Amino acid sequence: MTEPLTIVIDTPNYVVRTAEEGDNIGNWCTWMNDPATMRMLNAVPQQLTPDDYVRYVRAHNRTTQHLLGIYRRSDDQLVGLWSVYVDWEGSEFLINLIVGDLPERRHRRDHDLAVGLGVLLGAFRFCGFGRGFFQDFD
Repeated sequence: MTEPLTIVIDTPNYVVRTAEEGDNIGNWCTWMNDPATMRMLNAVPQQLTPDDYVRYVRAHNRTTQHLLGIYRRSDDQLVGLWSVYVDWEGSEFLINLIVGDLPERRHRRDHDLAVGLGVLLGAFRFCGFGRGFFQDFD
């Protein structure tokens, strides 16, 4: 697979889609400076900026590295991220999930994220992948 993919998964309360540079990143900078959130990522808290988010989006090539934002449907605000790493030759993929928005973490609708994950996993299975791995960092 050499063509970049744009991914969109609709659920009743969220849209999971390919992250873009101009997204409403909401509290993303705050998440990355939250010790509890960063502990789940095995990372040191850091004060990041919107420019850091743009660089993070650009670091994903949309063929073997996908960054998918989880956007609350009611206000299109970023509340979480899925990073997807694809090994096309090995027919494997890894999905990392973080719900970083603290209020969303407490009140999120697990069913919506499960539906979205099911759609994403199904899509990769349809592409012929034999193995997938999933990490939930919320």
